[in-house]
Amino acid sequence: MMLNNIWLKTYITLVETKSFTKTADLLAMTQPGVSQHLQKLESYCGQALIKRYGKAFEITEQGKLVYDYALSTFKGQIDLLEQLSFDDKHSGVCRIACSGANALSLYEKLIAQQVKLPKLVCELEIAPNERILEHIQQGSIDLGIVNHYSADKGFSATPLSHEKISVVMAKAWQGTITSFDDLCQRGFINHPDGKHYLSMVFNQLDKHPSSIELMPVSGYINQLNQILLPVSKGLGFTVLPQVAIAHSPFKDVLCEFELPKPISQPRYLVKKYQRDLPARFDLVMDIISEHFDGSTDVLFK
Repeated sequence: MMLNNIWLKTYITLVETKSFTKTADLLAMTQPGVSQHLQKLESYCGQALIKRYGKAFEITEQGKLVYDYALSTFKGQIDLLEQLSFDDKHSGVCRIACSGANALSLYEKLIAQQVKLPKLVCELEIAPNERILEHIQQGSIDLGIVNHYSADKGFSATPLSHEKISVVMAKAWQGTITSFDDLCQRGFINHPDGKHYLSMVFNQLDKHPSSIELMPVSGYINQLNQILLPVSKGLGFTVLPQVAIAHSPFKDVLCEFELPKPISQPRYLVKKYQRDLPARFDLVMDIISEHFDGSTDVLFK
């Protein structure tokens, strides 16, 4: 029996997300399905690939070898397909990475294009800024949408539109919050990028960055579509890109805390410096540039 590539893909995702739940969500599987793929892969290899510690786990030395093998296998397959369809504008795989907030609006445009051109496969990975840059350097991602990068580390970038950032609270709080300091006392709903966005607010208000660590935190969640749930219930405020708020099912019971002036951060479309991308990427890059350059993040009414 040959080694199953589906098991390997599941294993790669599990190692990189460090979560059975996230792996199941990303691969549109059930958690038992993820566990089954892992068990079959371990059975085939005759070795334990992870060691569990309660709900967490670490990969074993044998697991690292299998992970490296899986990465090289998929990279070899992708490289072969890329070489075979290098000059075909309408077929091949395009590997793109961006934040969850940017994916909310972009993925629909990419899928619409794939409906027209089924052989043009767009693979979209949601990842933080530094991981995107790391994957571009490694060659596992072709294009990334990031907020910052270092040109001296081997990247070339095309500026896109700015991403608007908003301080969000429950609409029921309108009229009861007299200042940002008052808002801070209500508690902060933190998330993976929470302190980064909060530092942007602090910079505008000339507040000392160390104050962020002293702020009351009333919750934490790492799922983008759930961050605004506790905010909508009046359990605290948060800071997010406005596109995430516009797509939230809770937006009707939320409002924006008005800052002295709007806050935004740049977006860049980044690739590896001097890498010649296949012809199909011209179309994909046009879609991304047109989408973000022509988009305006929805404001609260």
